Amino acid sequence: MTGTDDTAALFEEVTADMDFGVGTVLDGDQMMDLIEELLRERSHPDYETVMVAKQGPPRTHYGVAGFREALTDWLSPWEEFRFEIEEIVPIDDLIVMMVRQTGTTKHGGVEITTESGTVWWIQDEQVRRATFYLDRNTARKAAGIG
Repeated sequence: MTGTDDTAALFEEVTADMDFGVGTVLDGDQMMDLIEELLRERSHPDYETVMVAKQGPPRTHYGVAGFREALTDWLSPWEEFRFEIEEIVPIDDLIVMMVRQTGTTKHGGVEITTESGTVWWIQDEQVRRATFYLDRNTARKAAGIG
């Protein structure tokens, strides 16, 4: 089976099992729980979560526990937070998701919206890496589509 076949098979099975796709809106905890469930079932033994800010070096976290640590840290300044999936593009051994994130800060109650992207690397029908980008253009470039 090729990387493209692995990715397509995993993508179809996961979206059917977990009932999400373009237009799905999840709050921060729902999203974290959904992805953690996916990773417990489908992560590669060397799974990594990489958080790429607009400035500064990327931060890498290892394993399913590392994913939860990364997302807990990301959600910590927000009173409320939600993700809306706007686009999903399976390509070769990647799944690229464009997401609109909207959060209300704990201090000051300011609502902030960002358009971000996540690139999921698939290997042997398992999730090998998820890289979260705060900039969609950077995510597209990393996936070779921008």
